[in-house]
Amino acid sequence: MRFKDIISLAVSDISTRGIYSLLIILMLLIGVSSTFIAISQSQGVVSKEEQLFEFLRPNLLIVYPTSPVTQSQVSIVKSMKYVSEVYPVINQTIEVEVNAKNYTFYLLGVDNLSVITSYTITSGTSFDYSGLIIPSSSAVHLSPGVLVKVYVDKDAKYTYVTGVISYSHTIFQRIGVVSSTLFPSYNCLFTSLQYAEEITGDKNYTFLIVLTQSPLYNPNVTQEITSVFPNATVESLGVSSAVVARQYTSFTAYLISLSVIAILTSIITNGSITAISFNRRLREIGVMMALGMKRGQISLLYLLESSMLGVIGGVAGLVAGFYATENIVLTKAVTYTPIIYPVQLVELVILSLIASNIGSIYPVIRIFKLTPSEVMR
Repeated sequence: MRFKDIISLAVSDISTRGIYSLLIILMLLIGVSSTFIAISQSQGVVSKEEQLFEFLRPNLLIVYPTSPVTQSQVSIVKSMKYVSEVYPVINQTIEVEVNAKNYTFYLLGVDNLSVITSYTITSGTSFDYSGLIIPSSSAVHLSPGVLVKVYVDKDAKYTYVTGVISYSHTIFQRIGVVSSTLFPSYNCLFTSLQYAEEITGDKNYTFLIVLTQSPLYNPNVTQEITSVFPNATVESLGVSSAVVARQYTSFTAYLISLSVIAILTSIITNGSITAISFNRRLREIGVMMALGMKRGQISLLYLLESSMLGVIGGVAGLVAGFYATENIVLTKAVTYTPIIYPVQLVELVILSLIASNIGSIYPVIRIFKLTPSEVMR
């Protein structure tokens, strides 16, 4: 029998064994789509995590004192042996009105925003991230609690307020990304330190951003700072980002383990279905042998059927996984876009082929061990 004839027979067998074929395709679909979802979600979350924490420097310390920091205390910290830079921060809340709804924003004044971002900040610069906002024109005196009109020029994606915030002639423009590790909210109005002083009328500072000469000196600087500010909390953002990275690694491992379980379940189920189908086809196999088909050709027939079902199940799993992924959000704390690479799509189809062909191992072995009495039963 020619190879083309075996292919035609395989297609015919798949169509006539509709229930068994559909069950195998369904199990492969579940396994591949589960793996697709796990990979795309984990890669999307990890990618977003890298964006969120790429600006965190390992030699950056945040000092949260129990009382406002004076200018003389800032000078003391600047004079410490292993301190490179000190950036005092003014932090107060301000109520703003966004499309007739009130929101609380955190006003933060700091002289050098680039110390906490990976970008060189210029007035009015805009980036496609959520979180940071900076004024792009002259200062206007505002008092805490004053309502500021916020005009949103595009729809908010997820839960973040986006667009341009204006009060009188002052424009606040979104420019970057902020982590809740550093600040208490994603809704932050970033200004220069001088501008924050003018708005709040406060000459004391809420907390300090300290850059050490090296992460190796963080413990030394922390010890010196706590001697100046008793009971102060000193956080190393490099450590915080490492902790979060480990959490996301565990999260990824959890998703991958679920997909492995789904694939193994698919393989076991496919093997069981194929074995049951084989036992029901013994008489058919006997007829094939009587018509002159060799055992190797019958084995090839089974492998071709499994491969066809594997491709169909794999492609169907990719489609199902894609549509499911579009509607799944695994965490509200971090907004992200699921990521899948073309080579991984090919790998998933190959995985489906392997899973389906593993189920053919039993019938192929049995074909070469069949005796005439078994075939004629």
